[in-house]
Amino acid sequence: MILTPKNSYIRRREMNAVLDCLVEDFSNNGFYRTQFLKQAKEIFSFEYGVALRSPCTALNYALQCCDIHAGDMVGIPALADAWVMHVLEALGAKPVWIDADETSAVISQNSLGEAMKQGIKALYYKHPWGILHEPSLFEGITIPIIEDISCAFGAWSVEKIDEQETEAKNTENSNEDIETIPKTARFAGTFGTFILIGLEPGDYFTAGGGMLLYAKSRREAQVLKNFADKLPDEVMLGDMNAALAVSQFAEKNRMQKRRQELADLFKQSLGRSHHKSLIQTAEGCSSNAGCVVLATGSVKDIVQYAKKKEVETMPAFANSCVLKGFVPDDCCPVAKTLAFRAIAFPLYPGINKTQAGKIAKVLATMP
Repeated sequence: MILTPKNSYIRRREMNAVLDCLVEDFSNNGFYRTQFLKQAKEIFSFEYGVALRSPCTALNYALQCCDIHAGDMVGIPALADAWVMHVLEALGAKPVWIDADETSAVISQNSLGEAMKQGIKALYYKHPWGILHEPSLFEGITIPIIEDISCAFGAWSVEKIDEQETEAKNTENSNEDIETIPKTARFAGTFGTFILIGLEPGDYFTAGGGMLLYAKSRREAQVLKNFADKLPDEVMLGDMNAALAVSQFAEKNRMQKRRQELADLFKQSLGRSHHKSLIQTAEGCSSNAGCVVLATGSVKDIVQYAKKKEVETMPAFANSCVLKGFVPDDCCPVAKTLAFRAIAFPLYPGINKTQAGKIAKVLATMP
């Protein structure tokens, strides 16, 4: 059986970094965490960041840095992971649900506008399966945005590309040289006031658990630093986890390239079926975090067929707020439809040639 679509893909050479951490007995002094933050700062170009042991802790602190208190309203996509709602409940904040776009699953601009009218004081947003929105989606929004790019590393979009730029690039290739990406491109991680990068199993990068929280501007960075200076070491990312994350960062280019190769193969195969896929409608490129099929027929039949062919699938939004019962029945109809129709197939760098061929065949022949 080919592993689940949310496979972490940790290789033996990356686990050696964890073993080195144990052998050197650095597991309690933050040495590897310091190295991780230094490398992360070089990659993501942030002003200040803090590595934490839990996504719930990271979001909780991000909301507090946004001055969110009990009774405040926070905008949340209906397709957001359910753990986000648990964080809001712990703070006493109230969710305002935001519907999705039916083709890309990014948040609906109209629904976001309605949420703004209700007086939300902050917005949490995670790019669904690494798919980006139009850069103009957040134009004119003055409230803090907590942007979760846990599965969106390297994804970018542009509002409008002129003819010369269009000829110079292939919008389907996420591993292009920087010269071929339009100067107007906006990358995942450039829209938020505070940025979250999950390190959990199944995220783009994994440390076996945890989350990075950072701010790019000096003003927000100082707010985050003042807050982080008061935190106990027990909530910080452990050295063993940090050692694994550092080794994963070192493989980022190879991981991007392999994801793109698989995405191209699967797209070609899916084109021979009568089903559609979740796609980025904005000009640019997603992170190829997954292969998500939008079933036009029976979801059950597709799942059973794939399993018979030794390909494991899962509901693309299995852990979403809408499927976990947090979203009212009369709210966010598009998100609800997507949650029931979307099926995730395996797409991660550890898939070998034989496995990729098997998945491609299932995508082309599924009922």
